[in-house]
Amino acid sequence: MLALRGRWMDTLAQVVKRAREKKGWSQEELAERLGVSKGWVGQVETGRIDRPRPRYLALLEQHLGVSRDELARGMDMLGPAATGDVLVEIRRIRAIDDPVQRAQALRELPPDLYEMIEWLALDMVRLTFRQARE
Repeated sequence: MLALRGRWMDTLAQVVKRAREKKGWSQEELAERLGVSKGWVGQVETGRIDRPRPRYLALLEQHLGVSRDELARGMDMLGPAATGDVLVEIRRIRAIDDPVQRAQALRELPPDLYEMIEWLALDMVRLTFRQARE
């Protein structure tokens, strides 16, 4: 599964760091909420701890709002997200305020999914212009 990393599958370190930053928390704040040291959070975010104990995974899930599946994928314990997770990804990207960052997030999707979204968007633009001319 390691070959799938990069564009579609994040490491546990990336999942935790992104979720923490999305909450606007420092490593110290997350550590306090989890009841661990700042060093432990730092080790998770740098990949030195890549398979935390189940009780810590439950705490990460609870406090960061990430799913157990997402954490398991980050630890290479599950394959890429199922098709049902596509909607989750689209909602995540839609929530990005900066259009440049949103476009970058779209480009990081798997090529087939990106192409499908691109074609749908182009169809919507064409339809809108066609209706405006009529």
